[in-house]
Amino acid sequence: MPKVELMKRVKLTFQAGSAAGAADLSLPRADFTFIFGIGSGGLTPFESLLDQHTETEKIAFHLAGSEADLFFRPPGPAARQPVPRPP
Repeated sequence: MPKVELMKRVKLTFQAGSAAGAADLSLPRADFTFIFGIGSGGLTPFESLLDQHTETEKIAFHLAGSEADLFFRPPGPAARQPVPRPP
């Protein structure tokens, strides 16, 4: 199975839960499409998570609501440091 590649369109479907293994929370937008690795400052922490997986693979991760901004947004000056792509 091919890995997620730089500059390729990625479509994701999110589920959210109040505890590990639960999908009991609704999301305003469960489907999300974006271009992987398009940012000039390096991968976001979220893209780094995807970089280790193949297409169609299901991934579970825990993220507090207060961490979402830094996890999903591209790195910017001062506040966010780029995450280098692993070799």
